[in-house]
Amino acid sequence: MPRMHAPTAVARTLTLAAATAAIAMPTLVAQAQDAVQWRGEDGGNGHWYQRVALSNGEDFDQARDIAVSIGADLASVASQEEDQFIAALAGGVVGRGVIIGTRVTDPNCNVFTWTDGSPWTYENWAPASQPDCVLGQAVGYYENGWHDLQVSDIDAAMFEWSADCNEDGIVDYGQILDGTFVDDDEDWIPDCCANGSCLPPVQWRIEDGGNGHWYQWIGCCPSYEDGKATAASLGGHIMTFGSMEEERFVEDTFVSGWLALELNGDGEYEWTTGEPLDYTNWAEGQPYDEGSNYYLVVSDKGFSNDSWTTAPLNGGSSVIIEWSADCNGDGIVDYGQILDGTFADDDGNGIPDACPEIFPPVFVFIDHFQWSPSRSVAVDLVAGDYWIQPEANPGGLGGGLSAWNCCVGNALWSWQFSMWDSNDDDSANLLAQYTTGPNSDDMSA
Repeated sequence: MPRMHAPTAVARTLTLAAATAAIAMPTLVAQAQDAVQWRGEDGGNGHWYQRVALSNGEDFDQARDIAVSIGADLASVASQEEDQFIAALAGGVVGRGVIIGTRVTDPNCNVFTWTDGSPWTYENWAPASQPDCVLGQAVGYYENGWHDLQVSDIDAAMFEWSADCNEDGIVDYGQILDGTFVDDDEDWIPDCCANGSCLPPVQWRIEDGGNGHWYQWIGCCPSYEDGKATAASLGGHIMTFGSMEEERFVEDTFVSGWLALELNGDGEYEWTTGEPLDYTNWAEGQPYDEGSNYYLVVSDKGFSNDSWTTAPLNGGSSVIIEWSADCNGDGIVDYGQILDGTFADDDGNGIPDACPEIFPPVFVFIDHFQWSPSRSVAVDLVAGDYWIQPEANPGGLGGGLSAWNCCVGNALWSWQFSMWDSNDDDSANLLAQYTTGPNSDDMSA
């Protein structure tokens, strides 16, 4: 049998009344029962349902507004089994009905939809009682099946809680009841769902105008450096914003958090990812000019009109991780391909295990030609990273960093970039080569 939660009955009545008052509607009174779960072990969907009496002539829209305000919706019905479960809860008052989440919107009654967006896969009209097709009329249980109902026919509404904001397979409403989630504002939506702290990773999808990156809130870190290290250990970085649209997407989903924006040696802010600082959103009077690297930037939702402020480097805050890497260059962020099973990530570092195989590291030899014999400097080119970092000379070639300025004043000189798949200069291992124009300071390939 479905589990009853009698201890919450009084609180539910008060909550419904408070929710109704908050949106300036007539008082709704829950008189019949507490919410009941259609349990998975009983063949159900894990959702919660409650028959709520309508005592002041509330119509379909008013009942639904109140349901939504407390994290529910009017019930939808997907199968005969669910229909039988809900009908048993609805009971029956002779000559009165219990509305569910659909109504007449098609003058020919050929199309019906559920208010919660569920697909229309089942219906159970009472025998010889197809709807009258009066636009706007509610649909509900009425003695022996579904009927379309006038307001005067309505006795109650059937509410359903089905949301699972953190996608753990358990309906949030039940986790509030059992204490798993806190609901301090008593709207029957977990507080962590409202502020984003228990949400799974979310993608700003390209088809929605986004960049394809993934984001997730974690409340981990007593300092900014701890936050940076945590993000890196998971294959991502602290969030950056390239546009107002990206900032709005993140702030509409999560609470505030640090930005990967730091002061460089010249006292200017720059993204730690190396991307250009093309967009800023400083609050009035910001950034605070400390003249050192002891302040960082916080995107503060709910403060300074959701704009950026500076804060002490050693102060605790939230971390919103952003995943943007695409190691194989297929236009899809690697982290999403880990989530969908395209790539394995057995070590759990947020980087596909296959990345070194898909795009192996290569060695780059920079040869500076002159009238005298050439000299070479070897550097590593990290997969997916276009910063060239000077390293030891693995091929044993002569020269060193002095090769960069060995030839100033000569009549003709150029830079040559050679990419190899091993740390020697065997021509069989040459992948690509690029030479700049004579006397050129432009070393971009």
